[in-house]
Amino acid sequence: MATLEDAYLELVKSGITGSLDTESPAVFSHTKENAIHNINREQSDMIRTLVGEKRLNNIRHCVKTVVEEGVEGDFLEAGCWRGGAVLFMKACLKVETFKHPEAASRRVFGADLFKDSKKMSPAQALVAKAIGYASCVLPWFVLNWVVNKMIPIFPGERYDDATIMHYMKLARGVSWTGPKMVFNTGLDDVSEAFRRYGLMDDKVVLLRGWFSDTLPTAPVSKLAILRADGDFYRSTMDIFNNMYHKLSVGGFCIVDDYNAHPECRRAVDEFRTTHGINEPMIEIDSEAVYWKKESPSCA
Repeated sequence: MATLEDAYLELVKSGITGSLDTESPAVFSHTKENAIHNINREQSDMIRTLVGEKRLNNIRHCVKTVVEEGVEGDFLEAGCWRGGAVLFMKACLKVETFKHPEAASRRVFGADLFKDSKKMSPAQALVAKAIGYASCVLPWFVLNWVVNKMIPIFPGERYDDATIMHYMKLARGVSWTGPKMVFNTGLDDVSEAFRRYGLMDDKVVLLRGWFSDTLPTAPVSKLAILRADGDFYRSTMDIFNNMYHKLSVGGFCIVDDYNAHPECRRAVDEFRTTHGINEPMIEIDSEAVYWKKESPSCA
């Protein structure tokens, strides 16, 4: 029989995945292709995460475990999009405070650019689809340049073939008129979401800007949960270089895109090898993994 705490978290989960909007019910899969497909079909603006139920359940498991085991530290997600996963993390923590009042002192950090998205014009959509379909004949260096233009996050980063083909596939899937709606990913919108869910307090800290600028000076001394959703090599390395040594023994490291983005996987593998991190990675779903820190490596 479900407890009151479980029922509350299921309600929050339904809210952040858009499932409560009866006029535009969302159908989710954890794959990014399906996520783009849902956005193009003009799914509900209630949607605050596309990570899927298994990853949300993993957040619940990690929060519950570190609180019950008394693992010291705050929680941090780097790469928040519209704040759904970090909001759910805060909701899970709130539930745990009823049994463990001392957990209320923990802070929940969310780091991202928190920049409002711009709607793709029909002309841009046409260009994206054309490039997507032409990708089979265009030279690699042209596709690399195109991907940098499509994703102007790390100019000049050299993407491997698998990632380039991944984004060309997404480009081919864009609607001819562009996505019918653009989600607000700004700081004010995410903060307002926390308030509407009754979860905003002085223990919620949103860090706006590039990871390389915000994480080195973030007011974090210890972490019990580190959730990395950086997608790319450089952003993932920024997360690990600045935060992993603050993860307490017994804490959890979650990597959202390990099997989705080769650059992310390369960064994680390189960091783990360099710092002698041997804890086994556990699959959450076909893309995300996590592990429990068992030794003070990289301290």
